[in-house]
Amino acid sequence: MPDQRAHRRHAERLSLHVASEPQGRFEIETLNVSLSGAYCCSRYFLPLMTRMKVTLVLPSGRSSEKLDADAVVVRVNPSTEPALAGFYDLALYFVRMGDAEKERLRLFLRERPAGTS
Repeated sequence: MPDQRAHRRHAERLSLHVASEPQGRFEIETLNVSLSGAYCCSRYFLPLMTRMKVTLVLPSGRSSEKLDADAVVVRVNPSTEPALAGFYDLALYFVRMGDAEKERLRLFLRERPAGTS
């Protein structure tokens, strides 16, 4: 069955800073990212439909660039990786991202090969 996603996923390991209640602030890493969301692994359980503020950190030469967005958890499952027992696979949907941030993410992803991890 072909992938029905609106945007291609890119296997990118990027830092994602999260601010969510009741967990507070923490950092996770993306396993893949698209213009519409990210797939991550977290030590925290976040229930479906949890809303959060996120900051995606893009490498930019010798520094990094930060993109802010609002996201919601659309899928959560215990990790299937034996080394990540007790962690959770999270699918996040970006419900709000500014036009400038979205364009910067689009340009970043255009330079990367598509695929999933």
